[in-house]
Amino acid sequence: MKKIFLIISYLVYFYPVRLLLRLAGYERAIYLAERLSIVFKIFAKKKIERMRKNYDTFFDNLFSDGNLDRIISNFLKNSAKLIVNRLFFDRISGEKCSAISDFQGIENIYEALSLNKGAIIAFCHNGSHTLALHCLGATTGKPVHAYTFHEIDRASFLSNNFFSRKIIELHKMSSFSVLHQKGLKEFYRSLKSNEITAMAFNSQRGDRVIDVQLGSCRVKIPEGIFRISLRTGAPLIPFFSSYKTGLRITVFIEEPIIVTDIQKAADDFMKRFETFLLEHPQDWGGWVRLRSGNDEKGPYFRLSKDKLLF
Repeated sequence: MKKIFLIISYLVYFYPVRLLLRLAGYERAIYLAERLSIVFKIFAKKKIERMRKNYDTFFDNLFSDGNLDRIISNFLKNSAKLIVNRLFFDRISGEKCSAISDFQGIENIYEALSLNKGAIIAFCHNGSHTLALHCLGATTGKPVHAYTFHEIDRASFLSNNFFSRKIIELHKMSSFSVLHQKGLKEFYRSLKSNEITAMAFNSQRGDRVIDVQLGSCRVKIPEGIFRISLRTGAPLIPFFSSYKTGLRITVFIEEPIIVTDIQKAADDFMKRFETFLLEHPQDWGGWVRLRSGNDEKGPYFRLSKDKLLF
């Protein structure tokens, strides 16, 4: 029953809703998404409560209840805008990207590519990451290859594979290409061709994890992106994005990390990520997926393998 409900929801999103939003135009669709994001509060109460608890746990109750309400509200608005962006990649031209995106540190991309080993962008899932990657490709005029851990099984229709296939189809309109789970060889080929690749550091796949500090807690994250950087010599570039208002986003491109030690590189990355989160706490989808556990070192958190709702 749950799978049937999901399929119906996806069909509504990909067909009548998509048609109505595209008729409304990009700017109006973003405006509507912000206003209708309140719907998420109805269907995601448990995840929102988990977010609230995780904010308090990781940042020692740094945010007041009023601030947390605003943070979560902005998170939901950004998540709704993510849904809209996927429908409009073909209409967000390079000129439009220049108008709505502010890249801070874009010279770090060119610095990384000057080593002729390609570049690996390490981003986090949030409401603006796909728009940021699209605008990066459009702004630089260089190919960007984003690796996703969605494994596509065309024989299975009544599952999230349907959603994954449709999302990848929408991304074909963007200025970055999507490589699904079986495309890792192409990912390596792109690095050898000195091109820009991208991978979410908070991917939910992979059994090999590494302990890092985030706020006041330990977190176990997949080590894959750091290991790839070590193996290939491609610099790792922390890449964080945040909505300002309405359509506009700011993209923070940090100085490249040359990975010689996986643990040190992961610690360096997480320190930069924590600095970003303290300024933009609404800009990480991982808050809804953190689960607690215990091992010989004591309590820790790990990103769960369940699919993101947003």
